Amino acid sequence: MSALTIVLMLTAPAAAAVLPDGTSIRVRLVGVVNTDRAQKGDPLEFVVMKDVVIGNQVLIARGARVTGQVVKAQRASAGWRPRHAKLAFAFTSAQAWDGEAVRLRRSTITIDRGGHHHDLQWVSDADFFDAYVEGDYEL
Repeated sequence: MSALTIVLMLTAPAAAAVLPDGTSIRVRLVGVVNTDRAQKGDPLEFVVMKDVVIGNQVLIARGARVTGQVVKAQRASAGWRPRHAKLAFAFTSAQAWDGEAVRLRRSTITIDRGGHHHDLQWVSDADFFDAYVEGDYEL
């Protein structure tokens, strides 16, 4: 084997792997969100809890950033027409190993901690969720 062949082998990019539509990504929230302070549209940050591996390549690494957004935040109220607290959010994107933003399905995650028995709904870094890739990505 010549020196040129060895250099070409070492500098050749790894074969691209495909991150398929619907791939599950296990995440947890960074911080706490509750219905007393959250507002619709507030950005949320999550982190990936487990490497997403396709073949033998890590395409989304543990600790990678995932973004989301509050889609509903309603405080509880008493009175003539009482309202129960409601909190919901959706994921927007995850960061792949190469820095590319991977779009996530915007399925709404609704938080219900006992329904009508709580005046506050919340989610914290102790809660885990599954986000899903939207579309195929060649990484």
